[in-house]
Amino acid sequence: MAKQTKTAKTKESFEMYLYGIIGRDMDIDTNELIRTIEAKRKEGVRSFRFYVNSDGGEVAQGSALFNYLDRTDVDITWVVDGIAASMMAVLITNPKHHVMAARHAKFMYHRVSGYVYGNSDETRAAADMMDSFEKTLIEMTASRIGRTPDETRNLYFDGVDHWLSADEAVQAGLCDEIVNTSMNIKELEQITDARSAYNFYNNQIINLKQQKMDEKAFATALNINL
Repeated sequence: MAKQTKTAKTKESFEMYLYGIIGRDMDIDTNELIRTIEAKRKEGVRSFRFYVNSDGGEVAQGSALFNYLDRTDVDITWVVDGIAASMMAVLITNPKHHVMAARHAKFMYHRVSGYVYGNSDETRAAADMMDSFEKTLIEMTASRIGRTPDETRNLYFDGVDHWLSADEAVQAGLCDEIVNTSMNIKELEQITDARSAYNFYNNQIINLKQQKMDEKAFATALNINL
């Protein structure tokens, strides 16, 4: 699913929902996705927002999208609606990208896994290939959180599944901010005097009006009894 919007500065942006499994001819086929992004980029779109709910999928497909976005002159924002697990969790680790998550979203990291059929030589070769892919994924993740590959391996690629809440992902550096999915009200910590109090509540009223709330919801958000 995708939609194209325009910001107040007339800079075009493009939104897509990346829900499902990453893989060729699957829910998120990155071959098709890259063609779509490239076509929009050539039309002048420079800002992309991807909404995510994915268990992961094929490492090769995810890596191709990671590398394409890394070398392409576009602004990327990821919004984790549900889960970003396995390959999807690593796909969104580019430090150039902005990562947001819903309050109850989850992130999951683990070692590369797969199925192998063949003789002992073929099995060893497949294991070596998996190790090579995993080394790359660890380096991707390490660049996001500012740790060494060895530290990152011990944290998230040590043989067990590591599930992180949105708060934990922010603390780890894997997510930049949490999206308030109900009411866009900022904390009061910025208020230091009467002028800042006025500015604070005036901005919240503007934000709430933009959300097109009805009168009751508007009053509830501002803690007003009708």
